Amino acid sequence: DLGLTTAQENSLRVILRGGEQRTMRMLNDFWPRLRRAMDLMDVEIHAALAPEQPVKFDARARRSKSEVERITDTAREQRGLR
Repeated sequence: DLGLTTAQENSLRVILRGGEQRTMRMLNDFWPRLRRAMDLMDVEIHAALAPEQPVKFDARARRSKSEVERITDTAREQRGLR
């Protein structure tokens, strides 16, 4: 316990909220670039696979992407940034 005054607590809440919002804006700018890099990687992987393998690869990739999106959405909702 830092022994903060009510004014300090309120000030810190504002600072933390602003920091979270700045971080989310930065991440929102970053995600499209990351998505393009991952899409290019998927194209390169497909080129290296045998004809029957991309279907299995895509199914696995969709499950992973869905899980990441679910976690990200949950974090945004918890912070009221959605």
